[in-house]
Amino acid sequence: MLTAAGLKLNKEQAEAAGRLWRSDTPALQIIAGAGSGKTTTLAAAILSAMEAGYASERIAALTFSRRAAHELRERLKASVPGFCGTIHALAWQLIREAGNPPRLVKNAGVKRAEIAGRLFMQYAHVPEKVLLRADFLSHEEQQLLNTAYHEWLVVNHSIDFDGMISRAAEAKSGAGRFDVVFV
Repeated sequence: MLTAAGLKLNKEQAEAAGRLWRSDTPALQIIAGAGSGKTTTLAAAILSAMEAGYASERIAALTFSRRAAHELRERLKASVPGFCGTIHALAWQLIREAGNPPRLVKNAGVKRAEIAGRLFMQYAHVPEKVLLRADFLSHEEQQLLNTAYHEWLVVNHSIDFDGMISRAAEAKSGAGRFDVVFV
């Protein structure tokens, strides 16, 4: 096994970790099953980017869970990139930096069900999980609910997890911030 900054890598992992910096390949996708060493390879690739001259603060590592981000930071120790976290955490950071951040609605389903209950009294007896299923409300009712919910978000200066990514993209405060992005 090869090692890179204390990480044990097999031949394929070592090749993947350094490939972008040794060629003119603009992107690299690694597809591998659970427990195959993707996180270790990603950590090594981040370290390779730094060795290739990229400043750590200009590198972003996006994960799909907080647990994965924590694990990646642990493996990188002192060489943590400029951002290492979930896509939603990055979006929330960019939104806050843009100024006047909205309040975060952590359980949008409850709020949507509450609004649906006011809009459609005939469904007051229907449990939230059934009421919010995509196939329960008619298309017109679904549109009415979506409109009312989005109006509620605007009036209450709020945002939910589904809207965070598009709002962060609209803010453009992250444009040009990172030279290298790992997902």
